[in-house]
Amino acid sequence: MLNNANAATTCPTKYQTAINSYYANQNCSWDYGSQPHSVEVCDPIVMDYNKCALKAVGLLKADGSFDDAAFQKTTLQNKCSSDAKFSTAYKPCRDSTMKYLNFPRFIICQVKKLVL
Repeated sequence: MLNNANAATTCPTKYQTAINSYYANQNCSWDYGSQPHSVEVCDPIVMDYNKCALKAVGLLKADGSFDDAAFQKTTLQNKCSSDAKFSTAYKPCRDSTMKYLNFPRFIICQVKKLVL
């Protein structure tokens, strides 16, 4: 069962210090493509927060990795599976953002690639 309330309330509260640290670091940005953004410096800061939120909404596998199948089934309701443009954008966005489970940047990356 998806627990959006936990993702929206418990996770930010539990990881507020990490979130504040991320925002305070001038090398970090939530917006994919915004400069500067140091993946290796910034994304580990909020990885536990992102992991908490992804787990709460059922998008984390038992091994702690992002569940692509669950994302496509529950979040996208399989509406993008046959879209060639989406398929082209999906893998590079996932690969560039999900090493540290930076889901907000993953979504923004896809939006930018699909809109442009």
